[in-house]
Amino acid sequence: MIAINNDYSKYLPTFKSYKHEVFNQNGTLKYRGDTCMFRGDIDFTKIVNFFENKYKDVSKVKVIIHACSDGEEVYSFIAKLLDSIGLQKASKYFPVSARDIDEGHITLAKAGKYTIEDFEQYFINSNLSNGYKQYFDNNGINFSRICISAKENLKNHVKFSISNILDDVKFNKLKNTVLFARNFWPYLSNDDARKLAESLSDNMDNSSALIIGNFDKTYNIDILLREYGFKEDYNITNLFLKDNKNNINDSIKKYLRLLKKIIKK
Repeated sequence: MIAINNDYSKYLPTFKSYKHEVFNQNGTLKYRGDTCMFRGDIDFTKIVNFFENKYKDVSKVKVIIHACSDGEEVYSFIAKLLDSIGLQKASKYFPVSARDIDEGHITLAKAGKYTIEDFEQYFINSNLSNGYKQYFDNNGINFSRICISAKENLKNHVKFSISNILDDVKFNKLKNTVLFARNFWPYLSNDDARKLAESLSDNMDNSSALIIGNFDKTYNIDILLREYGFKEDYNITNLFLKDNKNNINDSIKKYLRLLKKIIKK
């Protein structure tokens, strides 16, 4: 059994501007909502280029971003799409469906107002040809940091909702789907992490793409995903695809899992 849920207080997610911790009644950390603009554990330029090539003959691509926190990564992705390929080409990825289990996160995401750190300004300027001003309004300075808010040309392309990924993926076929499921796996129990990997394996095919984060890899989620037929792209860190070579093995594994469930009953 792969150890997933250990002492995740030892390994904090890097590059975080928004910081939010949620504890249970016993005072134990349940999850964090840490995130930032253009978080550095994925290459947004490579990902957009990859999608444009992979889905060049596909008229509609579903983009789902789970554990979206306060929306910074959602708006980063949308801005990068628009900036790189323009609205006409980007429209097949819209509206992006952004989801989180925390109602407070969704409220913040819909508002789209942020105070950005110096490193975030660097990330923004590195990813957007004209910096943030085309996609974000400048709301002034707060303790030497710039305050910005997402413009309507970003907000119009996303739908935020409260949702739990464990429930979402059980029965939904994720064909031609880009699924961001990043930097929350360590907060799941070992059993739930395996159930999620199994559901994704059952419902995704090689037309889809799964994106995780460095924080997930710290707890061997990449190894877990390989067990369920996923393979990391050799050129794009944290991007996983279903491995065609494992299709037959996947079918056998699905049958054995189903048989095991029947026997338990």
